[in-house]
Amino acid sequence: LLCSGPEMEITVRKKHSWPSSYVDYGLDATVSTGGPDLKFINHSGATLFIFAYADIKNYTMTIYTYGAPLPDGVTYQTRGETIKTLEPEAAEMINDATLTIGTQVTEVKERQGYVATAYRDKLVNGQVAETEELYTDTYKAIQGKIRVGTKEK
Repeated sequence: LLCSGPEMEITVRKKHSWPSSYVDYGLDATVSTGGPDLKFINHSGATLFIFAYADIKNYTMTIYTYGAPLPDGVTYQTRGETIKTLEPEAAEMINDATLTIGTQVTEVKERQGYVATAYRDKLVNGQVAETEELYTDTYKAIQGKIRVGTKEK
């Protein structure tokens, strides 16, 4: 996410259904043609340049933003902090007459959920001088579903 300072205000952002493995929980944003979008306002008064690099071989995209330089020694960083882990309900067991007794097939894998808060830190000469809370996201826990065989051999 944009971390070049408070002059970049995120106005529209939708998280993924569950946290991404490539970024701290709470720092993801879903962008899709005809679907969710990431929108922001540049309050800096300076021109903002956005460059995108897509590595289709590794399914990654890197976005670079360039604007007015920050004062000497000042940088900004975003970080996500997991506040709480949400445990899923016990797996739902579904009787299945097409499977023999003793056979189980996982239809939906259970998944923990999380509550995560995103922060933007202002660093002056490498030391945190200010912290701004941006938002809190909840990623729902997913209840597992297991089909259990009931057919005699």
